[in-house]
Amino acid sequence: MSATRREHGSASIYVLWVGLVVLVTAGILGSAGVAGVARARAASIADLAALAGAAADARGEPACRRAAALVRRGPASLVSCRVDGGVVTVDVRLPLRGVLARFGATTARSRAGPAVPQASSEPSPRVRRR
Repeated sequence: MSATRREHGSASIYVLWVGLVVLVTAGILGSAGVAGVARARAASIADLAALAGAAADARGEPACRRAAALVRRGPASLVSCRVDGGVVTVDVRLPLRGVLARFGATTARSRAGPAVPQASSEPSPRVRRR
């Protein structure tokens, strides 16, 4: 048996290996994309809950109760909520779904509070009118 006869069909094996590597790489990149979307979703939920809590606090209502009610409407859960000087800080936990569920959950933290204008020692610029 000659050397060329023994190697007959070896290109098929290489093509199969390359295909397998491409599929595994695509799966890993797809999972990373799903995790990134989940992280962004958790951050959005935390932002909205903090804003709702800060608005409730400004009206004299319980801020954390409002934030918790908003978070409960979706798939996330409120981990913690603090109010300090009108600034509401919330931590939200969002479980991962699909193949990433075995890795647990993603978390996000957000703060919201009243906008306080900064005092400046510089005089405000004057507008010239003609």
